[in-house]
Amino acid sequence: MGNVTIKSQRAIRFGHEESPLCQECDTEENAEHALVECPTFSTERSEAEAILGVRIEVPTIIGHMLESEANWSAMCCFAETVGKRLRRMERDRNGSPPEAAH
Repeated sequence: MGNVTIKSQRAIRFGHEESPLCQECDTEENAEHALVECPTFSTERSEAEAILGVRIEVPTIIGHMLESEANWSAMCCFAETVGKRLRRMERDRNGSPPEAAH
């Protein structure tokens, strides 16, 4: 599901993350959870769903994205926003400096 950064077993093993669980929900943090379920991203999800005209669900999202360029852009923007926030949250938890701008 795109370039969404999710906690990995490698990050946990090397001590960059303490747990594979979402800090908000106490459930496994994976792409489906972040994009479809996690309340942390409910505002961004609602904005994307308003453009798509449907609820974001794993079985149907690709078909809706392919219906129009606006749908494609809305979902890509949503996924990118979620990924950036996840990385920022990880840096905040770990005390890491912000990423350099490209």
